[in-house]
Amino acid sequence: MLWKACAILLSASNLVASHFVLNIPTSLGFDDDNESQAPCGGFDPASRAAVTSWKTSGGAIGILSTHKNVTWEYKAALVADLNQWLPLTPTLRQTGTGNFCEPQIPGIEGSWLDQPAVLQVIQHGPEGALYQVCS
Repeated sequence: MLWKACAILLSASNLVASHFVLNIPTSLGFDDDNESQAPCGGFDPASRAAVTSWKTSGGAIGILSTHKNVTWEYKAALVADLNQWLPLTPTLRQTGTGNFCEPQIPGIEGSWLDQPAVLQVIQHGPEGALYQVCS
């Protein structure tokens, strides 16, 4: 029982030390030390190891944030052209820490259908820009 309590406390302390965690959809990966590396937080956006079924019509994005005054950007790019990130929303502001959900981030329909793409989430906060992606 004590071992289980210690494990829970250690995992909670890791979240407190992190900047933000992309909960929905599933991120390509999470590395708190590399989260400031553009464009994908240190992960290869062409990696198809963790493919998410993000609809071209869009969907919800759920985040756990440990910074209380930040702005968010949501962008997308085709894997074949990672130099052309298209904004999906205007910049959004969040105040307070904890879970933050945008229930309907628009997607990109039409010519992107059936092409590998990447969804990018950028947090602008006290430590600069932080990145996570899912594909």
